[in-house]
Amino acid sequence: MWDCPDSRRASALISLYSPPRKDQPADAPPATAALRLLALEAQAALLPYALVFFAVGLTMFAWASSAAANGQLMIVSLAIFAINWGVFYALASTVRRRPELAADPVARTRIHVLGGLLWAVAITQIGLFALGAGPARESLLILACAGAMACFFFLAPVLPALLLVGPAASAGPLICLFLSPDTRPTALFGSGALALAMTLSLLVNRILERQFLLSEECSRLARAGEQSALDARRLASSKSALIATLGSEIRNGLAGVTHVLAAAAGPTLRSAPSRDQMKAALEAALEASSDLAEVLEATLDTEFAEAGQLAVRPELFDGSRLVRDLVYL
Repeated sequence: MWDCPDSRRASALISLYSPPRKDQPADAPPATAALRLLALEAQAALLPYALVFFAVGLTMFAWASSAAANGQLMIVSLAIFAINWGVFYALASTVRRRPELAADPVARTRIHVLGGLLWAVAITQIGLFALGAGPARESLLILACAGAMACFFFLAPVLPALLLVGPAASAGPLICLFLSPDTRPTALFGSGALALAMTLSLLVNRILERQFLLSEECSRLARAGEQSALDARRLASSKSALIATLGSEIRNGLAGVTHVLAAAAGPTLRSAPSRDQMKAALEAALEASSDLAEVLEATLDTEFAEAGQLAVRPELFDGSRLVRDLVYL
């Protein structure tokens, strides 16, 4: 019944009617907790309207009490209202000051129920005040029943609060109406109206729950889409880096083969190359060709890695071969 910053909203939700998904993080809140947090925030969004309603109702109560036989007790009734307001806002401030409390659906539900029971007490004391109001008795009790019906509406998003606070707020005015034979027809009418209000509130609660479920499912799909887009960008970046590396390696390898063969067969030599020189040149060209083949194999390994079929083959490092290749280049 009070506001909470959006940053404390539930960040994950699994479907209420399906088993947990395999990709759900270990610390993700259960579906019921996430739904309850959304319901609590929806009820908090109704708080300004509830305050306006009760402010108007309090004005009407003061006007009707002016014609009551025990009008002097109206000050006591207004004092009870003021105390309830103070305690209510103390609870609301506690939730706003403590983010960990606002993120706990069980604790917040208890606080919301406690805040609703304060209004139930305020409505009940109107019924008790009306018992000695004389000619204004029935009017005051009808106002109390209207306040109870308003509780059903403003408590509709949170099912535990609706089931606990709604009947508690309705019990006082109805009992006071049934105590007098003159107001029993009004009591029957009020009972039907309150029963209808509770039925409609339960229907609204079911509809809101489905909306919360769809909203969180859309948020989950949006987060999954963002993650997929991020993975795609990361993959494209890695492939671009791979292509650049492969291009550099292939260019260096081909340059090495070309230079070795050109040095062995080019016209810059004063005499024909010896057999050993030709053998060394061919070995260097073969080594460079092998390096190019390894580069191509690395390209294929990348495809296998993306398919989850990469096999690692350990080989010994040959330092002398590395030095020889560098000398040949």
